Amino acid sequence: MSIVLRQQSAPTSQEKLLRILFSLRGLETTQQQQEFLHPTHPSTITVDAVAIDHLQMQRATSIIHDAIQNKKNILVFGDYDADGICATTVLWKTLYSLGAKVKPFIPSREKHGYGVSDLAIDDILSTQKPDLIITVDNGIVAYKPFERLRSLGIQTIITDHHQVDVDGFPVADAVVHTTKLCGTTVAWMLARELSAQYAVELLDLCGIATIADQVPLLEANRSFALHGLQAVKHTSRPSLLALFEIAQIKQQEITAQTVNYGIVPRINAMGRIADAMDALRFMVSEKLSVAQKYASVLNKTNTDRQDLVSQALEDAISSVEETSLSSIIVVASEEYHEGVIGLIAGKLSEKYHRPALALSIGQRSIKGSGRSIRGIHLTDFLRKVREDLIDIGGHPMACGFSLTHQKLEDFRSHVFQLAEKTIDPALLVDSVEVDCVLPHELIVTETAQMLEKFEPYGQENFPPVFLVKDLTIISMTRVGREKQHLKLIVRLHTGSTIQAMWFGCDLETEDRLREKAGIDSIVSLQLNRWNGSESVQLRMKRAD
Repeated sequence: MSIVLRQQSAPTSQEKLLRILFSLRGLETTQQQQEFLHPTHPSTITVDAVAIDHLQMQRATSIIHDAIQNKKNILVFGDYDADGICATTVLWKTLYSLGAKVKPFIPSREKHGYGVSDLAIDDILSTQKPDLIITVDNGIVAYKPFERLRSLGIQTIITDHHQVDVDGFPVADAVVHTTKLCGTTVAWMLARELSAQYAVELLDLCGIATIADQVPLLEANRSFALHGLQAVKHTSRPSLLALFEIAQIKQQEITAQTVNYGIVPRINAMGRIADAMDALRFMVSEKLSVAQKYASVLNKTNTDRQDLVSQALEDAISSVEETSLSSIIVVASEEYHEGVIGLIAGKLSEKYHRPALALSIGQRSIKGSGRSIRGIHLTDFLRKVREDLIDIGGHPMACGFSLTHQKLEDFRSHVFQLAEKTIDPALLVDSVEVDCVLPHELIVTETAQMLEKFEPYGQENFPPVFLVKDLTIISMTRVGREKQHLKLIVRLHTGSTIQAMWFGCDLETEDRLREKAGIDSIVSLQLNRWNGSESVQLRMKRAD
């Protein structure tokens, strides 16, 4: 691992540290800094600003108004991840508030697969007769299913944020699309056109989904994330209150990190290994008692999901280390549950610092999920071997795909060949960018409070990272459900002792730390809130 120090000189005050951090993020002018710290409210964001075609938006709202007025049956077709569940909730609740005859539908990952499919259409038509189907967080590459819906005389509106394929948009009556937002906020932009007053009440869901879907937290997304988190802190939504309770989350202290690690996994777990419709039923619950019942199910399912990931990851790591490391990782097994392959790919990509594909070999077909690193557009990469695939869709950093059993070995071979030809080895060097060296004198609560202005953190707006030299370790304790984290007490040159957390610290690293009197560590600063007081805490990422 190499360290890239972005600023050579160490700051001597909080003011100079703030100037360094602004400069490193390209925020040179006062106006740029203020727009970053105080982003505009989502209600003022225009469709043009997020690259949504306003004519398509007008067409979509006109179709919906006609459907409501003429009492047509509307179906909101969602997705089984947190973004899809929130998006379905946003549009379904908006339409319901306007008096529409509307029902939601979330496909089963195992039965229907992702997005609008013939299997999903068959199930829908066997129980109901929709006049209008509106997709949220999916639909943009479902070409044949939309041709079928048109032949059946069913009107369709696509709202999606995934990448458009080379064939362009499917045949739909309106397409509300942009890659600049998450699926929920695309749906919210449509909801706002239908009822601006009601849409404001749904910003808490926009905040959760924006963080959950790992979109770049800049510009409009920063607005949705920041104002959405503020809405979460004041929400009275029964589902979220029940989730805070069971996850032991303090509502007023919620951050993007809390959402990522405490809220999103519990919602996602249902779509991964259980019935995603229960996640939707949970999210739309009007009574706290009902929401609490579903929250217990979400919590238990998430624990089961963690166990599945742990077992599969151990096998996947063994598989990777049996062979020489290529520019891309491909692991496949009949034992991998389809619902957790994205998590396996993500953990492998993080561990080995290269794109990773995890494949679940099912009876009928093989489902795959991929995660990438910065600089490698994984969806575009896999589209170059699309002759081996049934379908492919996703983002620069993540994708989903499927293939037949007969194509598996060809797929492996072509992926490895393509990776060796096209992936720059420099991108695979495990390096960490550090903003600057942080003097011990600045490791105080006031500095951590100042840095909170840069929240919410996420893609393209990462927490400030510092190199802190010569920390003295006082004690180390294993914590977490599986003792997978390390809590340290360290002493500064100033004489102060503070807490440090190292999440996912392996035993080998712990043993190495025990042999050292002093360490240089790469850290970020956090606020530790306890019993109404705040103190600075280090989050350790590397140490030597």
